[in-house]
Amino acid sequence: RIARHRWLTKQHLQKHEIPTPAGRVFGEKNSTEAAEHLVTLPGPGVLKPVTGRSGHGITTDLTTAEGLQQAWPEALEARLTTEVPSPRLLLEEFHEGLDLRAYVVGEELVSAVVRVPLHVVGDGRSAVRTLLERTLAPRRTHQHLATHIPDVQESDLEPMGLSLDTILDQGRLVILNQAANTRAGGIPVDVTDEISEDLTALAVDALWAIPELRVAAMDLRVPDLGTAEGAVVLHADVGANIVPHPVSYT
Repeated sequence: RIARHRWLTKQHLQKHEIPTPAGRVFGEKNSTEAAEHLVTLPGPGVLKPVTGRSGHGITTDLTTAEGLQQAWPEALEARLTTEVPSPRLLLEEFHEGLDLRAYVVGEELVSAVVRVPLHVVGDGRSAVRTLLERTLAPRRTHQHLATHIPDVQESDLEPMGLSLDTILDQGRLVILNQAANTRAGGIPVDVTDEISEDLTALAVDALWAIPELRVAAMDLRVPDLGTAEGAVVLHADVGANIVPHPVSYT
């Protein structure tokens, strides 16, 4: 019940001195108050439903009141109406870093992936549609990920000044979706053997900060896989699918 409620999770993490982004909750009609709070943050903000699933309704890198107002309806729509429902939204500080999902069982980290946002890299010859198809090809061969193929439309590219027929310069990186969630096209990269002992310990400690929770995927933001310094714990996902752990991408 706690893990399915982001605000309760944050309170338990803070109680056990687990680093987690500072945040506040707001009622569904308090978007103006939330916007006023956003501009007081030391950096960008993240808006998410207090109860949600699979990254739905989460908007990152918010810097303006206008941006928050635009994100507000999507966050409201994504709220769960069952499983510890809450009408509130959570606004918390955005932390730069890798999107790390550490799957913990008891006191052992059994798998870890960094979820990389969907992107393409230009080769100076190929159109975006061709580059995208190459990026998605490994996904189509994976039993779980093949059921979540992102549909990139011209309208998604227009704000970037691009189209599906645009030929990207050699080495140009284009992020197609800021959401790293695999359902949104995020690419899971196995890093189980690369994360440091103290980062592993942080993920395990975060799991044990939630009473009676002994199996979950712990979501973290980490500046570096080699250290827990600067890392923060975002969430505990009790329904995480371990099938994508690991999957190889080149």
